[in-house]
Amino acid sequence: MVLLPSPRRLAALLAALAIFLFAVLPGASSPHSFRAEALVVARQISMPADEIPDLMAALFETPKLAELAVQEGRLPFDPEVLVPRHASMEIVSDTVVVRVVGHASDRRTAISTANVVARTFVDILNEAASGLGSFAVQNMATDAVMAQQTGRGIRGQPAQIRLVFALLVAGLWFNIALARSSVRISSQQTP
Repeated sequence: MVLLPSPRRLAALLAALAIFLFAVLPGASSPHSFRAEALVVARQISMPADEIPDLMAALFETPKLAELAVQEGRLPFDPEVLVPRHASMEIVSDTVVVRVVGHASDRRTAISTANVVARTFVDILNEAASGLGSFAVQNMATDAVMAQQTGRGIRGQPAQIRLVFALLVAGLWFNIALARSSVRISSQQTP
């Protein structure tokens, strides 16, 4: 015979599990709280504009970019994990502009990562596209403008929304448990 916990105990266990899963666990898996962006732009290009994003994406993910950026910028990361864990690229649609994004747990490292990777990326682009066009850093990441706290967990939801959802689930289970126990008490009192 299997003994099941009482509805109240079950509700308390489920509420605790919901709060843990939706409020605590996702936040712990998101080590990066700051994001900084630098803009890289193609100038004087003699190749089709629709081919530029593919060229940029291919060159951004090369080991050479990570090794040079870490070495020249003295970044506190291993080259093997720089891209995409600490640096990523976002292509601005219908343009020849790319955002180079630095991710870090502190503001200065995020800014430094974005700027160093953007400068290194431009050097690699200009070397690879010699005669086809030139590339430049249009805007460097700055403390006041580009660094911002993200505060999002694995599910991409703000922590406040996860907490409210967890509390709603806990309240629902508590109400169900209370309703069941009051029905049981009232059915025992009627002759």
